[in-house]
Amino acid sequence: MNYRQYVDRATADRIYQVFNGVYKTSTSVKGFEYHIVPKTGAGKDVDASVSLIRDPEGKPTGFRGLVRDITEKKRMEAQIFESQKMEQRLFWREESPTSSTMP
Repeated sequence: MNYRQYVDRATADRIYQVFNGVYKTSTSVKGFEYHIVPKTGAGKDVDASVSLIRDPEGKPTGFRGLVRDITEKKRMEAQIFESQKMEQRLFWREESPTSSTMP
């Protein structure tokens, strides 16, 4: 499976940069978020962590990664953000000096 099948070019470049950085520095990366479009066509937001695997002699042999689907989490965060904006608009409209509560 090639990740480039599931992401746009800019995201593929970002993923490559992350893996390349992990390879060069041996520093794990956690919380790397990006958007994929699987064969089903329904896009998903994912959160990835990646670390370098080494053999007993310390030579890099591959990567270990974990990818979690955070689509629902992102959707809920967006809903909360929108409701907070609506609440703020209502608050400021009620506090506005031009609004009148007098008959």
